[in-house]
Amino acid sequence: MVSTCFKICLLAICSCVFSFDAHGQKIKIHIYNKTGYDLDSVVWDGNYLGHIQKDSAFVFTGIDEFITQSMVPFVVPSALVNGRNTVLQKAKCSTKTKVVKSGVFYFDLLLWEGERGLRLYWQGHR
Repeated sequence: MVSTCFKICLLAICSCVFSFDAHGQKIKIHIYNKTGYDLDSVVWDGNYLGHIQKDSAFVFTGIDEFITQSMVPFVVPSALVNGRNTVLQKAKCSTKTKVVKSGVFYFDLLLWEGERGLRLYWQGHR
């Protein structure tokens, strides 16, 4: 017979294993690079995403939550585009932001070139 103490310890260990396994897996973000360029050293909201080839897509699952505004990520990523750094432009207003803690999302990553340099931005996947 297996002791009650052993059963409780086994249950506690299994709970820990499953909670670690599920960490960061409640959110799945499909990112499509529609900039027309390879993106190097991509960083988004403190997360290093690495190299994203032009016209490619990948799935990011390494977070527990993120902030959206108008149904796209509030924080804009930074990257190197043909050796040039993108400009991080902070939002002037953070009203109507929402913290998202679960779900599957599809976003296009696009590039805008203005007077102050290159800037990445999000839109819903099309």
